[in-house]
Amino acid sequence: MVTEYRPGGGGRQGGLAVVAGDQGGHNAAMADRATPILALDLGAKRIGVAVSDPGRQLALPLATIAHVNRDADLKAIAALAAEQGAGLIVLGLPRRTDDREGPEAEKARRFGQRLQRFLGLPVVYVDEWETTAEVHERLIAADISRGKRRQVVDKLAAALILERYLQGRGVEPDPGA
Repeated sequence: MVTEYRPGGGGRQGGLAVVAGDQGGHNAAMADRATPILALDLGAKRIGVAVSDPGRQLALPLATIAHVNRDADLKAIAALAAEQGAGLIVLGLPRRTDDREGPEAEKARRFGQRLQRFLGLPVVYVDEWETTAEVHERLIAADISRGKRRQVVDKLAAALILERYLQGRGVEPDPGA
């Protein structure tokens, strides 16, 4: 089983859900709370990356990876995961406004499966509903120029995805129950 977190409750409001998949090392990674979490916001041109502190209390923007191809992207993420000592990957899952999964969510899940095999780390999916729009709103409110917003929006969206996960991680169901 793979744990998927949707912030806030059921449906669009969110909540935790267990979906079919390999739970494998997820329990071990969650038990080892001394390892940082790497979060990813997948985009067509860029991948935003954020990391937690080892105590998994803070979500910090880390980097933006320019999309090259699947293999290059996997290697770049692997390098960051190793550098940060990550024990878990949180991957943003785009959903439609009606809460259904479309082609972009399918791509994210396929990428997550490849990433899990490549890194040997568990991957958890978090509903990324409007994270990029929320980051843009915050940056505009802070009077950040369009050029500067473009440089940071992806890694800030990844940090928001990670923040959502961290806020809900204490209430994850025990997959063994």
